[in-house]
Amino acid sequence: CTDCEAGTYSASTGEGSCTSCVPGYYQASTKQTACEQCVAGTIASANGATSCIECDSGTYATAGASSCTKCDGGSYSNTTGGAGSCEQCTSGRYSTTASADCELCAGGKYSSTGSAACDTCVAGTASSAGAGSCETCAAGFFSAAGASACSACVAGNYNTKNGSDTCTPCPSGYYEALGAATACEACTPGKIAATAGSTACAACASGTYALAASSACTKCDAGTYSLKASSNCTQCGPGTYSLGAASLCVVCEVGKKAPDKGQATRCIDCAGGTFQNQNGSTSCNNCTIGRYAVSTGAKACDNCAAGQYADEAGQLYCEKCSSSPKFGPEYWSEEGAFECDQCVLGYYSDGQTAGDYPDCDGALETCAPTRCAKCPSGVECRSSGITIESLVLKPGFFRFTETSSDVRECPYEKNCKFPNGTGEGICIKGAVGPLCGKCDDRYYLRDAVAQCVACITSSSWYIGPLVGLLILIMGLVVLYSQKARILELKEKYTQKIEGFSFRLAACFVTLQIIMLLQENRKAVGGKPIPRPYGNFVASLSFLALDIIQFLPFSCAYGKQMDHFEALVFNTTVPLSIFAFVMLIAWLMDMKDGRKGPLAHLKPSPR
Repeated sequence: CTDCEAGTYSASTGEGSCTSCVPGYYQASTKQTACEQCVAGTIASANGATSCIECDSGTYATAGASSCTKCDGGSYSNTTGGAGSCEQCTSGRYSTTASADCELCAGGKYSSTGSAACDTCVAGTASSAGAGSCETCAAGFFSAAGASACSACVAGNYNTKNGSDTCTPCPSGYYEALGAATACEACTPGKIAATAGSTACAACASGTYALAASSACTKCDAGTYSLKASSNCTQCGPGTYSLGAASLCVVCEVGKKAPDKGQATRCIDCAGGTFQNQNGSTSCNNCTIGRYAVSTGAKACDNCAAGQYADEAGQLYCEKCSSSPKFGPEYWSEEGAFECDQCVLGYYSDGQTAGDYPDCDGALETCAPTRCAKCPSGVECRSSGITIESLVLKPGFFRFTETSSDVRECPYEKNCKFPNGTGEGICIKGAVGPLCGKCDDRYYLRDAVAQCVACITSSSWYIGPLVGLLILIMGLVVLYSQKARILELKEKYTQKIEGFSFRLAACFVTLQIIMLLQENRKAVGGKPIPRPYGNFVASLSFLALDIIQFLPFSCAYGKQMDHFEALVFNTTVPLSIFAFVMLIAWLMDMKDGRKGPLAHLKPSPR
């Protein structure tokens, strides 16, 4: 018998030939009764195989297989010596047909076990390479389809749900600064986000404001203001204003006011008759009495001009004294006066109050506070504004008291020296009494100067009488020496002398009476006789035979004589002198052997 060769076999005896091994079987040895089955992973594709061939990677073969089968997609084989089966790709991997290995799914894709391909992650999910599934994006993140990772919402955007495929911009008035946000934050008061998707809020400019979550700043109304990033507008304070959208309120200037807090859109001019000299005022002040403001917006009131007045506060103008029914053309005022309390040139205020003078009914509203009277003669009225207390006398005039309007001429002009005084304050030193008409003790009236002179400082009080006495004696001596001539002329012109003597005596007596009346008038404080007749009478005062006037007996007497003493003195002295002269004449006649002049006084026998 012939040995069966390798790849053949003979199963029974007596076989006339060897049988070749069928595909899937092999026989490596000779003289075999059967073929061996190819183990899994190997094949024998032809008859009479002496060995099995290993399947390539990506294929497999079961035991007894005559050919290798490709691995399906999602499986693989790469076993050394051939694979009897394909292994499934794990999740996150995939393979195509006849793959020797599984490949990782790329990022953004995934696969389950045994997958022949990777699936793309849907939007809102993501996966890394080799992922068996896609992970859902958390809130604040998003992804498009096939994303390998979820992306954070950029600043200014947000989303609130898991698995979001997009982010939403923050609405105006809101912002998000960090990214990956699930919500946007509202802008705080005073700030805004003008557009959607803002990453920060912008501060409102001064003069505007914004509430929380605002998309725009609102301008402040007139009368209010705001600083930068303000949540509201503040009312302007008293004395200030704004026109709107103001960063600060404007202080009212002088002459203006803003009375309403937060309401004034402008400052109001002070009305006429009022003023304001301070900035930032809420009111205007009335002009005080004596002042006025004719225009609006005055910073100060003006003084009333001289000759005008304003007797009430808040006046637009001043009223003229001359045209006022309360005063009249004789009244005047200083600048800034509230009443016409002075008198014009030629008039003076006589001190009579309202109601005390005839042309006033007593109501202060209709009467001047004092009456202006025409300056009396003897007063210097050389300016306006003279009052009864400030009357200045002309030289030689007298006023009894400071409130007296009775001005009289002094009998001795030089005795009245001080025109600003009253009473004896007008008199020179040594002159006293009404009208300064008397001389004080140790003073006498010197006719040469018509004023009182001190006895001590002047020798006139005794020189005058002495000289007068000497002249009288000399005159008597001369007359006596010419006695024969005088008697001769007397006998020759007896009738003419008697007629002239009669007329001279009548005239002398008449003038004496006038002189005595004038002297008595002065002695009791009466007014002097008006000029020029008064001057004429004064020039004949010697006819009064006032011995005291000619002889300063007051110096020897030690004091001034009163009216009664002077009357007694002036009565007795002339009689005494007459008696003395008659005695001298009698003695002289007796010396010549005549009966004396008294004998002629006896009545003649019938």
